[in-house]
Amino acid sequence: MGPQLKKTYWIDWSFFENRVQFLIKQIQEYEKKHNLKFTAIYGVPRGGLYLAVRLSYLLNKKLVTCTDKICQNTLVIDDCTNTGKTLFPYSEQGLKTLTLVHRPKSLVEPTFYGFVAEEEVNYFWEAENDVN
Repeated sequence: MGPQLKKTYWIDWSFFENRVQFLIKQIQEYEKKHNLKFTAIYGVPRGGLYLAVRLSYLLNKKLVTCTDKICQNTLVIDDCTNTGKTLFPYSEQGLKTLTLVHRPKSLVEPTFYGFVAEEEVNYFWEAENDVN
């Protein structure tokens, strides 16, 4: 019997933008319900940066790039909760967290997430978006 192939979930730009809009609605509803405003967004290097930059821009929130600038009203963002080890220290501090992809077996369930996936997730651009 040959090696078992991993299932892979591919995310394109259109799906990414769809999930970003979904996450924005979640954040805005949470802020309204809990009468609070996130004052900043921190993107965990490297995977969380692209999502943090996009949300920072769309929500008009300050982008924090150093961990010493994180405060209680900072939303901490990563791309995925593979094991949860990256977000664990932030959630232990009571900070709210967000990921594009949440894996159910993770140590941490983020406050907000775009979707749940068991399989490996990869990102790609459509051929017509490639710039040569």
